[in-house]
Amino acid sequence: LRDGGYDVSDYTAVLPDFGDLADFVEFVDAAHQRGMRVIIDFVMNHTSDQHPWFQESRRDPDGPYGDYYVWADDDKQFQDARIIFVDTEASNWTYDPVR
Repeated sequence: LRDGGYDVSDYTAVLPDFGDLADFVEFVDAAHQRGMRVIIDFVMNHTSDQHPWFQESRRDPDGPYGDYYVWADDDKQFQDARIIFVDTEASNWTYDPVR
């Protein structure tokens, strides 16, 4: 998983590596039968650059998703920001020629 699973492109589907929604429901049912609960880390503040919100923000800065992400003309403003995923990313920022 890129970014340890934080690179979410679809919040309503199961990553095929882990099966499908029916497999997940079966897993939850089996856990409940054993008296266990399933906790999911729902990371709304992290999405993939393939997520529809990101694509719309990228396409239309004035649209409803325009301010869902931090956009900058260069990487100068946040050069000192701590890199969160040091094992997968060299920087928190990437230049985007479209936006």
